[in-house]
Amino acid sequence: MMTDLIGGQVQMAFETSASALPQIKGGKVKPLAVTTAKRSPALPDIPTIAESGIAGYEVTTWYGVVAPAGTPKEIISKLQTEIANMLKTPDMKKRWEEQAAEPGGITPEEFAKIIQADTVKYAKVVKESGATVD
Repeated sequence: MMTDLIGGQVQMAFETSASALPQIKGGKVKPLAVTTAKRSPALPDIPTIAESGIAGYEVTTWYGVVAPAGTPKEIISKLQTEIANMLKTPDMKKRWEEQAAEPGGITPEEFAKIIQADTVKYAKVVKESGATVD
């Protein structure tokens, strides 16, 4: 989509910060708003969509690690601890900042709640939009 935006085939796009930020910094695209509830530290002068007049609008991108159902709790705990520790390192913090992202390191239970909430949220969006799979 970013290629089509830069090339003029589309006039507007919703993109992740990771793909948009280099193009914004390079002057190839102009940001209109961010979709998060708060302004992005990477683009502090760019308003949120809610600030731009669509109250309650919030869409975020998240990345996560999942394991097969039935994976022993000890292994899940060890993975979560190691990943959280890695996300705290200066190199990883810098990499996430460069992509206008914030590292997490939340618990498996907190992550499960996010997945569940997003499932409910987007099921409603799909239903209300009338979208179908052909």
